[in-house]
Amino acid sequence: MTVPVRHVWELLSTAREPGQDGYFEHVRVELLDLFASPPRLLVDVGCGTGLTGLEAKRRFPDAVVDGFEYSAAAASIAATRLDHVHQGNVEALDFAALGYAPASIDGLLLADVLEHLYDPWNFLVRMRPFVAPHAQIIASIPNARNLVLLNDLAAGSFTYEAAGLLDVTHIRFFTKREIVKLFAETGYEVREMQACYDGRIPRIDPIVGKTNIDLSAVTLRDVDQALMTELTAIQFFVRVSPR
Repeated sequence: MTVPVRHVWELLSTAREPGQDGYFEHVRVELLDLFASPPRLLVDVGCGTGLTGLEAKRRFPDAVVDGFEYSAAAASIAATRLDHVHQGNVEALDFAALGYAPASIDGLLLADVLEHLYDPWNFLVRMRPFVAPHAQIIASIPNARNLVLLNDLAAGSFTYEAAGLLDVTHIRFFTKREIVKLFAETGYEVREMQACYDGRIPRIDPIVGKTNIDLSAVTLRDVDQALMTELTAIQFFVRVSPR
């Protein structure tokens, strides 16, 4: 019998099951679109039930697609769809012991993963010897410099939710600048970055010059179009390569 969750923090001790709320079953086609060339060995960290990896196998038929997944239930389903699936905490797994050779991974997918790790910096450093010099690392990372989040914070709220920018399982928070810094400090370089528009924010006409943005709890001054694009992003999609 499933015990009803009254408070969002109770999700931290409640196992999410595949199919329960769609948490494990997104197909991230927008991230697969960022690959500039087909990978040969694609590792999907946080693969869920393997639907994105399955789409990757369709797009890149010559690729081997492996998955890493924390949830045992989701991993068991992913194992029926991907070439190999490793279950457990990716921060504690030994990639060499699992059979990965140095410079063997030329595609690494981190779809909303890094913000869930205690030490994403160490994870990226540990991965560095296993990624090929020409590897493509594709990641999506929530934007902590989001207008809705900034306004709520100025109004005194930082309310964790079941999903979204303040997903209760998020441990780390990044702005656009800090995303670039995250990769730069761990031996990588951002080659492409795209902003994913936050649908909660009404569309704003392109800004010519600079303008002020007045919200209910905060006013931002001298906002230009580049900054507006950042402020209205709910997350960023990046293509990264080893430096």
